[in-house]
Amino acid sequence: MQNGNIWATNLDYMNDSREYLNGISEIRELVTNSDIITDWFKSKQRLKEYQECPIQEIFSKQNGEEQQNMSSRYTISFCRKKDLLSQWTTYAKESGVCLEIVFEPDKAGEYLLYEKDQKDSKGRTITFERDLKEIYYFTKERNDAQKYQETAEKILSDLFGENADNLDSESLVERWALISIFVKQYDFYQEEEMRLAFDTMTINSETGKQPRIGYRTDKHVMKPYLDVQCKNGWPITSVMVGPGNNQEVVYKSIKFFLDHAKIMSSALVTEEQWKEQIKNYLCYSKKISPFWKELEQGKTVPDRSIKSLYGKWQAFSLSSREAVLTDIAETIKQSKYCPDFENYYLTRSGIIAEKSSIPYIY
Repeated sequence: MQNGNIWATNLDYMNDSREYLNGISEIRELVTNSDIITDWFKSKQRLKEYQECPIQEIFSKQNGEEQQNMSSRYTISFCRKKDLLSQWTTYAKESGVCLEIVFEPDKAGEYLLYEKDQKDSKGRTITFERDLKEIYYFTKERNDAQKYQETAEKILSDLFGENADNLDSESLVERWALISIFVKQYDFYQEEEMRLAFDTMTINSETGKQPRIGYRTDKHVMKPYLDVQCKNGWPITSVMVGPGNNQEVVYKSIKFFLDHAKIMSSALVTEEQWKEQIKNYLCYSKKISPFWKELEQGKTVPDRSIKSLYGKWQAFSLSSREAVLTDIAETIKQSKYCPDFENYYLTRSGIIAEKSSIPYIY
């Protein structure tokens, strides 16, 4: 949060290294199923293209094994749900935290890496863009027939594209390898995962520079990673403290940190972004939200404290940020809506600190 940096872990060293192997094998089984693949090309009126494409040769076991042995791919994983018990118990344990990151839809993010042999003090010289992509939960033995068919349609569309120009052998093998990064066993579907993927070979060909690889130890294993910096900081909007015996102390420390530390967030750069964040914060209260909508429509409301909050919000500017945030906090503290915000706090950084509502059970 202070330098906009997250580690992307090498795919071979993920918590479950079989994930990528699952993608390779499931896609191979899908495209070599003559009934499914024939029906898909027929539906796209491209049957002749399919008949002229050596599918079995391209998606061979040997080509699959070669892709499995590639070690240049790194990923960062995100979950659509920010308060999920399985995520807390698996990744956060006792009073861990969840960062809420709001990516702009249909817009590639800008990222920076250190160049190989480059010293930290020189800054990052590799700049590139990447899209956040959803995970396909796809396992033939585990999906029901309808879900398998729906997901197969998406994968085949990604793999074969819109026209015959996408069907040369080299391109298909490359896309097979890339899409496999985003194919996960169906058993994990509740995570609703999204991923950013980085390939050092691709980055090298795009930029002419070799990224620097770092190493961290985890359970006596040296895990390779990339220091991935998001331009202007990751678009973080809130930090949630998970369930735990010491949740209250952790929550207090997070609030203090966000009030006093210098934070980078690309979601809180412009005045418009700040106003939207403050509005979302105030409308978190189900009591305030309906009145707020009436005020936006030019109507009057009887509650003075809400009118006061709305007026302060309208008067917000980056230059008056500190004063407005202080006024909003004081108005809430003195109003009947104060209990709504006991576990939901707008810090001076603009990032919201909040508590998980899941009871502590482990």
